[in-house]
Amino acid sequence: MAVKVPITVEGNLGKDPELGEKDGRPYARLLVVENDRRFNDQTKEWEDVGEPIFHNTVVFGRLAENVKASLREGNAVVVSGDLHFTSYEKDGQRRQGTQIVASTVAPSLKFATAQVQPNAKAQKPALSAEAWSTPAAEATGPVAVPDAGWEVANIPR
Repeated sequence: MAVKVPITVEGNLGKDPELGEKDGRPYARLLVVENDRRFNDQTKEWEDVGEPIFHNTVVFGRLAENVKASLREGNAVVVSGDLHFTSYEKDGQRRQGTQIVASTVAPSLKFATAQVQPNAKAQKPALSAEAWSTPAAEATGPVAVPDAGWEVANIPR
């Protein structure tokens, strides 16, 4: 059983997101780099403190497509998801690593602004007058149920 730990990190993208597809499902790989920085009062400049931490991150589905379309190397981001621990073999040696499977990726607004554009929604088929007048008890097969979500439901005879 894989071990998962909820995690949220803030950092910069170390490179452009890489979009791929497996079994018809899009995914994107991200490299999120965390640097601890401090302001040096003597030099009046920001300085890196310690070593950077690199987080291999993956996102799936529409989120992957949105990340690829929206973010670039160097962008400050906030990533939330599950930290997965993995082990693998490379060059005959057993190694361990981590990967964040992100459920949320957003630009950090600490030092930047962003313009949010909702994705276009899929067009829903219009219901005919006949569909509206047919009682649900008589309907067969998939029918559109006129509710807030306009979900498609299978109503048996």
